[in-house]
Amino acid sequence: MTATALQTPLLDSRPWHLWVVPHTHWDREWYLPFEDFRIRLAEVVDEAIATLEARPEYRFTLDGQTVLLEDYLEIRPEMEGRLRALLVQGRLETGPSYVLPDEFLVGAESLVRNLLHGRAVCERYGAPPAPVGYLPDSFGHPAQLPQILRGFGLDTFVFSRGLGDARERLGGRFRWRAPDGSEVLALPQPIDYAAAAAIGHSVRSTQEDRGANAADRVEHILRAERHMLADPGFRDLFLGNGYDHARLQDDLPEVLADLRALKPHVEARIARVSDYTGAVKREPGELPAFEGELAGGARANVLRGVNSSRMPLKQANERCERALQAAETVCALATLSRPGFRYPQGELRHAWRELLRNHPHDSICGCSVDEAHDDMAPRFRAALQVALRVSDLAMHALGAQAGAGDNEFEPYGTDGRYRWGYRPLPGGAVRADGLKGAASFANVLPFARRRLVALDVLAELAGVNSLSAGGRAIQIRDGKAWFELELPGFSAETVALDPGPASERVAGAPNERTIENARYRITAGHDGTLTVEDQRTRTTLAGLHRLEDVADRGDSYTFCPVEGDAPLSPERARVRVTAAGPVFAELEIASELRLPVALAEDRRRRAQQEVACAVHTRVRLAASSERLEFTTTVDNRARDHRLRVRFAAPQTPTAVRAEGHFAVVHRTARPVWNGAWVEPPHDTNHTLGAVAAGGLTLYATGLPEYEVTDDGALALTFLRCVGWLARGDISTRRGHAAPELPVPGAQCQGLHRFEYALELGEPSDAELLRRSQDYRFDFVQSAPGADLKAPIEVQGDVVVSALKRAEDGDGLLLRAFNPTTEPAALRVPGATQRCRLDETPAGPVPEAIAPGQILTLRLPSPG
Repeated sequence: MTATALQTPLLDSRPWHLWVVPHTHWDREWYLPFEDFRIRLAEVVDEAIATLEARPEYRFTLDGQTVLLEDYLEIRPEMEGRLRALLVQGRLETGPSYVLPDEFLVGAESLVRNLLHGRAVCERYGAPPAPVGYLPDSFGHPAQLPQILRGFGLDTFVFSRGLGDARERLGGRFRWRAPDGSEVLALPQPIDYAAAAAIGHSVRSTQEDRGANAADRVEHILRAERHMLADPGFRDLFLGNGYDHARLQDDLPEVLADLRALKPHVEARIARVSDYTGAVKREPGELPAFEGELAGGARANVLRGVNSSRMPLKQANERCERALQAAETVCALATLSRPGFRYPQGELRHAWRELLRNHPHDSICGCSVDEAHDDMAPRFRAALQVALRVSDLAMHALGAQAGAGDNEFEPYGTDGRYRWGYRPLPGGAVRADGLKGAASFANVLPFARRRLVALDVLAELAGVNSLSAGGRAIQIRDGKAWFELELPGFSAETVALDPGPASERVAGAPNERTIENARYRITAGHDGTLTVEDQRTRTTLAGLHRLEDVADRGDSYTFCPVEGDAPLSPERARVRVTAAGPVFAELEIASELRLPVALAEDRRRRAQQEVACAVHTRVRLAASSERLEFTTTVDNRARDHRLRVRFAAPQTPTAVRAEGHFAVVHRTARPVWNGAWVEPPHDTNHTLGAVAAGGLTLYATGLPEYEVTDDGALALTFLRCVGWLARGDISTRRGHAAPELPVPGAQCQGLHRFEYALELGEPSDAELLRRSQDYRFDFVQSAPGADLKAPIEVQGDVVVSALKRAEDGDGLLLRAFNPTTEPAALRVPGATQRCRLDETPAGPVPEAIAPGQILTLRLPSPG
């Protein structure tokens, strides 16, 4: 390019304070696997340490995630002293997060644990975490994030993505308000976190002189963010001097000196993120406010097609989160009721750490290369194994038994090979007391509920004509006795099979295509769809549970349809009754989806060649249930497509309520925007589990993407199968989101299992979340002997998200929130103190939870 005369009217328009922040944004795994990137991390940090030690004017922000300290020191342990010194001096800044997660795809408690772990890592190395919510590259932000940040003493928030139609009104600084009214000062980074990368040498400028090049680049930034200048008090400009996996710029002080010499009215300094936010907080001015999610694409892509990329990752994550929360709860109950029980604090902290390492946005989003996602599996396994193991330990403690486990250290007798095995082999030797016809069950939720459970049927009971489970009706299937068990909240009970009469239940199958209970009558049609009659309201809905498959020519980030493509659905299905009551009834629907094998070579249509994908759905209806439960298996042999299940709503949906983070999120049924965004909004949206619209409610485990379709159906995504990390030729997004690399693993070939449920009607916000918990959380089952009356009681129309040991070991913590718009009375006998989310004291125990509020209470524990 030919240099042109330097013209900087916007830079000359006011006395600017330029906060140039040297940093590196670090994707731990993305277009390279973790270990490849870690080698580069070591080089970057080595150079940064040497430069900071040699030149005192430098500062460096090691992203917002403290896991990088662990990653670096695992292969550079000899550098700990030098790194620690720079952290203590405040010249190297990191945190407050442990990782930079996708804030939508991980659960609410995971967001809290992420900040707890981030703080702990900083404290381990003698430095406080950065006092700012620095989330530079997350793909949007949930509505409760301001309250979560304030719960850790963070009152500022620096970000890039998520602004929608309000972008022009909000400018360069605004108040982001959570549902409870708590606020943070929100500061969108001008352009993005790499706006001032290579400043003084920017290829976006024709100026060759360093100072002029820097001034010209700042002028470009101000021109791109001109709406920020409408705020007369806006004079502090964040300039991110870095990019993905960036090294420290070695002549930055000289560049800024040249800029100051060229523009004497401009103050340009090397800074940390916290230096910038501290200055902005001191600036006067009445700022605009914003409430709700930051999930718009007005200024940058938010890429929410990742909600359905590599769906097995989402399912594995949800299972691990659920197992860890259940483990914490049952261990807390054992701590409260069995003084000799040792709460497994270190074990659970380790499990959470392994899970959190799968939460960076490029990881959990499913938008990395195949090798990176292969590396996630051992972390999921580790977290799940710890959760299940410590749950079993706690259940044995509740039964006053000597120990738990399944190896040679067991105190009770074993028989055969199993003494030396981790688990019994199918059809092989088992523990002598392994089959009891009895078991312990614990309810890890604070409210009473009823679930289907099963016990092994002993040989001596197999021929008994009249058999029950403590007087409860049973149903024999595959050598197990199924029955409905009701347990009070936070309690445990041992149940055994015994001869004798049982109370009758009402689930049944009146014909070969129909099942029913007191609430519902469900009939499967010849095409596999369901007709559901609500026998309470006499409402009948037809055409429910229709499978729908369409082409997807997009990539890991974004769905893109093929023009003119017609949805495909099964034409015929085989239906049979597989259980006819009295405890539960079940239909099996078997169909075959004949799908094009992939896209055609030109990617503008689907291929002519077809492949058969078998689909089996079991529809289960328990006698006392208010919901229909589905388990669908799909043998996916096709590529380049999206598979969903649709439920036609009885009313035209105008609004949607979806389970969010410590909240029910209220959204419009279809996207609303001004037509001028960088990335158009997706028709699909996110849920953590439950979604209600048009008179229907869906609950799901690890299926976070739904859509209210143009014709008013509620659709739940099973699979979105693509073969590219990113592409630049799709019509639903501008340009590339990553390198154009093939990722065959994202085609999700093979057998998949999906679990979800349907309820007719729409419960209230708080009840919606409690029913979602009830669906997703099984009773914890273990060896017989446990008997527990609830040692803690939660009274009030609230939702409990955690019961765990305090991080400092001083008692237990119970966390509850109020998702409604009215105050909710709350009483937790025994609670002694209110805490912030970071578990520091926050005053006396209140009598109510304000609308939208998250409340953490400390409880003493025995001993």
